[in-house]
Amino acid sequence: MKISIFQDTVCPWCRIGKKYLKEAIQQWEQESGQHVEIEYHAYLLNPDIPNEGKPFKKLIEEKMEGFKVEEVFHSVVETGKNVGFHFDFQKIEVMPNTIASHQLIKLTPPEKQEEMIDAIYEAYFDRGINIGDLDELLKIAVQHGLDQEEVRHQLTTEAHINEVQKDLDLAREYQIRGVPFIVINDELGLSGAQSPESILRVFRETQGNS
Repeated sequence: MKISIFQDTVCPWCRIGKKYLKEAIQQWEQESGQHVEIEYHAYLLNPDIPNEGKPFKKLIEEKMEGFKVEEVFHSVVETGKNVGFHFDFQKIEVMPNTIASHQLIKLTPPEKQEEMIDAIYEAYFDRGINIGDLDELLKIAVQHGLDQEEVRHQLTTEAHINEVQKDLDLAREYQIRGVPFIVINDELGLSGAQSPESILRVFRETQGNS
């Protein structure tokens, strides 16, 4: 089974949805004996954010017009607690442009990509790090075994921007309007941070129809 998951590095529900997906995959592999291949794809929730970013709280208030921001954050925080994640939105000052963080994921060796995604989520949501800042991304890269100067060169020359763009083009092809979004075997789409049980049920139905 092949899973493509579209996510953005400033999306709290993507962080939670990734955890749910991993739990479902673990159960599925134990149950079916089948290996599941995962591909992570970039998505931009805020494609018009400038390189320097925008004030976080102001942007959220604009996007969530009609909703109380505190209530939206509360839901994420409480759900995160249930799966072992800490979200501290009070520490986040900048809504960054996330293209560079997606480039970092692309240049990371495949066996370390998942670890890198988790590290970027942790930096942003736990510590309020501006993940649109080159120096901050370099710190994360070095902490996870990558060469600082090589990463700097690749990020400043946009060496992997074409790979990010291919993901964005594919998202448009699938008509994805929000993330997380899971595509199973290049055919079946599943939107939102679905529970492990819901994802597992879809896996079973997919297997039954194959």
